[in-house]
Amino acid sequence: LSANGQAILDAAESARKARYFLVVLENALVEEATGWQETVMISTTILPDGRLLYLIAVSPEDEYADYAQTFGELTRSVRLLPK
Repeated sequence: LSANGQAILDAAESARKARYFLVVLENALVEEATGWQETVMISTTILPDGRLLYLIAVSPEDEYADYAQTFGELTRSVRLLPK
C-alpha cells in the first residue's frame, strides 16, 4: 500500500468515527500552471437544520500523505455554535 493509499484509509477511518462522509479523489485535477496532478478531499456532514456543510482540501497528488493528517485535524476541529 502506497503512502497516499494508507493516508486515504486512515482519513476514511477517522471520518467514520467522527460521523462525517469523506470522499478522496486522487488525480482529480491537473493544476493548469504546473501540469501537476492534484488530490481533492471532500468532507461533508448534514447539519441539524438539514443544510449540508462541506470542506474541500486540495494538495499535490504526490504529497497527499504529507497533508492528509492536517486535513483530517482541520475537519475534526470544526465546531458549529447554535444560533
